Amino acid sequence: MCFLFAEPGGMTVSESRDTRASYRDRRLARLGPLAVACALVGTALPFGAAGGAMAASAVPAMGHSVVATIAVGSAPTESAVDPVLHTILVTNSAADTVSVIDARTDVVTSTITVGNGPTGIAVDPVRHIAYVANENDDTVSVISEKSDQVIATIDVGDVPYGVAVDPQRRTVYVTDFSDSSVSVISEATNTVTGTIPVGDGPFQAALDPAAGTLYVTNYLDRSVSVISEAAGKVIATVGVGIFPFGVALDPDAHSAYVANFFGNDVSVIDTSTNKVTATVGVGIHPLGVSVDAADGAVFVTNNARASVSVIDAASRRVVDTVPVGNAPYLPATDPLDHLTYVPDQGVNAVSVLSGSDLAISLAPVGPFVAGQTGRLRIKVANTGMSATTAPTRVFVQFPAGLTPLASGGGSWRCYPRPSTMTCTHVASLRAGHQSRLTINTQITGSAGAVLTVRATALPTDTTPADNSATTTVTVTQG
Repeated sequence: MCFLFAEPGGMTVSESRDTRASYRDRRLARLGPLAVACALVGTALPFGAAGGAMAASAVPAMGHSVVATIAVGSAPTESAVDPVLHTILVTNSAADTVSVIDARTDVVTSTITVGNGPTGIAVDPVRHIAYVANENDDTVSVISEKSDQVIATIDVGDVPYGVAVDPQRRTVYVTDFSDSSVSVISEATNTVTGTIPVGDGPFQAALDPAAGTLYVTNYLDRSVSVISEAAGKVIATVGVGIFPFGVALDPDAHSAYVANFFGNDVSVIDTSTNKVTATVGVGIHPLGVSVDAADGAVFVTNNARASVSVIDAASRRVVDTVPVGNAPYLPATDPLDHLTYVPDQGVNAVSVLSGSDLAISLAPVGPFVAGQTGRLRIKVANTGMSATTAPTRVFVQFPAGLTPLASGGGSWRCYPRPSTMTCTHVASLRAGHQSRLTINTQITGSAGAVLTVRATALPTDTTPADNSATTTVTVTQG
């Protein structure tokens, strides 16, 4: 059964296809995207059932894990981040509320009553105003983060679901699922100033403010509508996978990522050409997407596998799979703290994901005497919140005058070459732990030579500045 949403009177969406066929037809446009999917496939498909492509094989990457779980309201659906105020806002669709979380303490500090069936949410981080789509009463609640109160309610189209905000143009966009349109709202007046026709069943929206383009997933016709803010109309339609659900952008990389719910994959769109350039297999029933542009990571919630797939943006491969609660929905990533917040309707909580973070230091041990052996001490620390999930590598570059010799020991395996050395830490490096490595070199430089050595810890992470270190040695006469 597809027990996805509860209808009034205690009837579930896919309670019985035979006896409820006429009811399904009458209410199809009002049920919401997941319920529509169950109806359209003509069979009861449980969230745990297999279907479509499986996740791609993982390759080595920095590890991610759940570092906190925060209880919120009933059926949390989407999270949004205000990085300036360090707040996370979460819509609770079955409770008609929004939970406000202090990101510094992982504590819910306020619960705000909004409209009926809140789903999508977006924040204006300049004015600290949040916009919430209420799918069951066709409204948008406007929340002041400063007062934690609803300051306006705006009537929009039929079954509003996704929200995007352009702080520069002071414009809000709301997808109207059953109207196949997008409502355009002025932040200045909190009124609808226009509607833009899009594809069939628009669900989520993501905005590139610099380019002035909005990407809208059309759940029922396997496409993404690209809207020009200046023109106020669709300028391109991109074919994607089966039942496109969530969408997120990496503007600097000119990439849009679309989760295809029944395709079990993610379509990657080149936003400079509006063409699909890659399709990445993930888990079962991917719903939401968020991007950490600095980390080069894309997070995809797999609703039927209670997990989050982590895609490396450069290689476009799944590099990590993180178990989460039971039914993860639409995530958001804090661009400053590099934490990802995953609402989970199965456990009525938000999972907080964090990655490992390597830092390296390099220093000489004792004097460097011409014609003798010198030693360098390397320390690699994991300063992140999660253990590494694959071997950590250290790449050392030597100048003329120093020749690498056999090194390593313990968990380290080193492979010297004439002017470089690669060392691999074969065990996982736990959060808050460090490992030391001694590098041996033959000193061929003459007395008085000043030599610089550079070491880099790989793979890189959200703080690349501390992934490399240099040290300078002066060769002395023996």
